[in-house]
Amino acid sequence: MKTIYLHIGFHKTGSTTLQTFLYQHEKSLLDQGLYIPLACRQRRSSIIHSNLSWDLLGSNSFDASLGTAEDLRQEVQNCNTEKILITDEGLSRIRTPQTLLNLFPGMVCHVIAYTRDPHSAAASFYSETLKFGSSKPFSLWLQSGNREFADHNRLLERWRRSDANLSSTGLDEPDVKSGGLVSHFCKQVGVAPPEANAPISNSRISYQEAIALYYCNGILELLADEIPPAQRIKLHDRIRRLIRKEMKENLIPYGLTESQMDMLEEAFGPAKMRIFSSDADFELPLEVCDRIRVIVKNQIFDEILQKSAAGLETFQPSPRP
Repeated sequence: MKTIYLHIGFHKTGSTTLQTFLYQHEKSLLDQGLYIPLACRQRRSSIIHSNLSWDLLGSNSFDASLGTAEDLRQEVQNCNTEKILITDEGLSRIRTPQTLLNLFPGMVCHVIAYTRDPHSAAASFYSETLKFGSSKPFSLWLQSGNREFADHNRLLERWRRSDANLSSTGLDEPDVKSGGLVSHFCKQVGVAPPEANAPISNSRISYQEAIALYYCNGILELLADEIPPAQRIKLHDRIRRLIRKEMKENLIPYGLTESQMDMLEEAFGPAKMRIFSSDADFELPLEVCDRIRVIVKNQIFDEILQKSAAGLETFQPSPRP
């Protein structure tokens, strides 16, 4: 009988590190009898079956050319190995897990989930949105439905009610912290762990960087109609560095402000440990923000326009929404 290992994340629990390891060692894992389907994979330097959850959730990100849930079901049905691994933290968002499990009738489904303290998970989630350009304040971010995805134990309840064999492990448990996440995962799927701990991928940004990104994203949003799209990445980097120059250098590693921690404790209960900097550290004075905007407009933007006029850059104004 075939065994399906479904790695469902959760989000911000080291999934990218695991998926990068799988990509780099796919052949040796197959030699050990673990098959990773090709259908529903994203094209990237890690293995993640994102298109499966996008299909099941009806997401706009779904791309039929990457394979459908039915394509994956048939591939699993026709493969000659007894152990199959599917990995996609997006699967944790499925409200009725049995819909996924029903794709594999007559097979043993073993669900693997890693969990994290909600206070820590929320902080990491928020920093991830900053990396992708968000300028939404933490309070609004927490109120806009993101609380659910940081509450891993609540998400687990859906899977406990399904027919799957569920294995959930907290990242702070001794066997994960001592041996490493990848080694722990390998033991769960019955393959040899790596000789050395796999490097961590997509680690949380520093507190200073989070602040710089927050303000950088806000400034770019204000100037969105004036920025040549081809220059956005370069401009983003220069604005971010300008903001970092204006910041204090003695900030603690990225945690939360005290008021943000209060919001989380109101949502999830008392935290085991409160890690924060003072609220003042998360704010740049208005005169600093104005000075940065002047520098951006007068120096960087003019420089881009001069290059455009000289034919060195192509100016294409962003379409208005």
